[in-house]
Amino acid sequence: MNIERLIRKTGSLRKRLFTETAVRTGLNIAKPSFICAKMTMECNSRCVHCDIWQTTYGEVELSTVEWFRILGELRSWLGRFRMVFTGGEALLRKDLPEILSHAVRLGIDVELLSNGIIIDSQLAARLVAMGLEQITVSYDGITAEVHDRFRGAPGYHAATTAAIRALVLERQAQQKSLKILLKTVISANNLPQLSNIAEFARELGVQVRYQPIEQNYGEAFDQHWYRQSHLWVDDLPLLRQELQTLKLMKDGGTGIIENQTEEFDFFLNYFKKPESLMETVQAHDNRVRKGFCPSAFGNFVIESSGDVRMCFRMESIGNVAVTKPEKIWKERKRCWRGDCGLR
Repeated sequence: MNIERLIRKTGSLRKRLFTETAVRTGLNIAKPSFICAKMTMECNSRCVHCDIWQTTYGEVELSTVEWFRILGELRSWLGRFRMVFTGGEALLRKDLPEILSHAVRLGIDVELLSNGIIIDSQLAARLVAMGLEQITVSYDGITAEVHDRFRGAPGYHAATTAAIRALVLERQAQQKSLKILLKTVISANNLPQLSNIAEFARELGVQVRYQPIEQNYGEAFDQHWYRQSHLWVDDLPLLRQELQTLKLMKDGGTGIIENQTEEFDFFLNYFKKPESLMETVQAHDNRVRKGFCPSAFGNFVIESSGDVRMCFRMESIGNVAVTKPEKIWKERKRCWRGDCGLR
């Protein structure tokens, strides 16, 4: 076992220990490790794997001033920490650049997750100049036919590819250390192109992370959802071939693929026996073992309305518009009452 793997294993065991202690005793030994802000539920994509765009939420979004206050409260409580800004499509909020800049000034390590559609050269220059830690762009096909079919409309592949190239050019021009990451969802739609996407990332000098398809966001939980999904991967030989290519690229030490090597074995097992591994996929942790969900320990997800959830399938445990984040976290044990829909 190499040092990197040992460190990950130790961290996983510590996380489980803290989680079990918190659940059993109510003691809050640690602070959240994953802070996420859903800035808006509006979206300009029409993705076939997501129902957010066709759902009316009717939420009153937090204002710019409220976000400034909340970010300050988080910084005072957590010290320096990492925060993911997402949506919907976060960049549909006109004040998002202002909010991101404020977060960076506070000393928060900021990751922006976007579909890239509206990132032109001007916006790319502005985003890179802010000093963000990372920009993650959804990228699900090396060709327009594949990507646009997944994202729901023609022209999205061209716009997203142009956005990625603009970010790369600005990073170079401004001499920034910004991490640019492509996020690819493994599905039947793009299965033959998985390794091609990694090659594209290598050509541009960006990284890529793969995540297996899961049940549509916004749907009521259904353990058998995959049986009716046209996106589900049934061609296991081709999947095995593509994953083996990715493993070889990963082991080649280029640093392009962010996934750990063992995750590719997990992906294959997931598509073989989805119901046994569905919980870990829904938790977006491809290394934890069945029966352990880290949400109760680490997640602090702020909805656009200010509601806070530990998991997207849990009820709100408070609202940062009226309650400080630290107080919400310390009272979170009430979210453990009852059974989880993923167990």
